[in-house]
Amino acid sequence: ALVLLLDHSSTEVLYSVCGTLINFSADLAHKQELVSLAAPGRLVDVLERCLACEEPGEMEVGTLSVVCKALFNLCADEPGGKSGSAGGGAEGTAGASGLSGEQLEALATVLQGVQECEELMAHAEVPQVTTRLLSVVQRIISH
Repeated sequence: ALVLLLDHSSTEVLYSVCGTLINFSADLAHKQELVSLAAPGRLVDVLERCLACEEPGEMEVGTLSVVCKALFNLCADEPGGKSGSAGGGAEGTAGASGLSGEQLEALATVLQGVQECEELMAHAEVPQVTTRLLSVVQRIISH
């Protein structure tokens, strides 16, 4: 049901859902289930919708941060095959992330766009979460 809520139009709902998905995506069993439900692609869609706002407010910026954290958890793997978490992890694979090569390229482009936006980068968490996610996405693309 959480994955279905990623299509919701309310930023507040999206923020809450994505916050919950951070926790679920940190657990390997839940991560695999989220990937099978196409959650990574839907999270990328949410990220793009947050960026489409003409003047993103605090709620959109907060949602952007939690989306990046959930995507990081879905893309990152720690040594030994355990799922990474928003606080750690380094490597990943395209198959494990649930994103196609094309989706990974699009995500990298979106993240680079975020990093070029001074208004978004002025928020406390945005530089850190986008840089960490972009690093993992670029590693996956290069493998």
